[in-house]
Amino acid sequence: ANGKNYGPKGAKKVGAAISGERGRTITGVFCVSASGNYVPHMLIYPRKRMAATLQKNGPIGTSFRCLKNGWINSELFVEWLKHFEQHVKPTDINPILLVLDNHASHISIRAYNFCKEKHIHMVSLPPHTSDNLQPLDLTVDLRFEICCICGELGQDRELWYRCVLCSSWNHALCTGVDTPDNYKYK
Repeated sequence: ANGKNYGPKGAKKVGAAISGERGRTITGVFCVSASGNYVPHMLIYPRKRMAATLQKNGPIGTSFRCLKNGWINSELFVEWLKHFEQHVKPTDINPILLVLDNHASHISIRAYNFCKEKHIHMVSLPPHTSDNLQPLDLTVDLRFEICCICGELGQDRELWYRCVLCSSWNHALCTGVDTPDNYKYK
């Protein structure tokens, strides 16, 4: 709080904890179904114009966008909803339930009207409850993550658990536990 770093007496170097958001942040919009299927991501870069190099070798089907601050807003959320609708193809007979994390970008008349027209029913989780209510905070199919235990990348349809202490992701098989509930990496 006072701008000073404290460490053991006599230590020559003392590390400092800093926020990972001090640099340039790239926003990722991810959507995974309860059965483990996922909609290709949307990545939002902090820049004014898109460059072809930003899209090179990206995940198949990913929607790439740019916004000066690199964050999502209500306009980009509607673009993501269109991307989502193209992949899940909801109908009046087979509507889709979309569970959201209560971000301000999800609230707009354009998003509401689009979802109403396309048979997408949005439900937003109450603030500060996603750790308890959002299943993706505990398990998810991570294809681009590295397991902290074995050091290998994720494979298709693989189950992962997230540590409740440090938030690291590990293969469910590597953890040696049967459930993600209260899983602790160390």
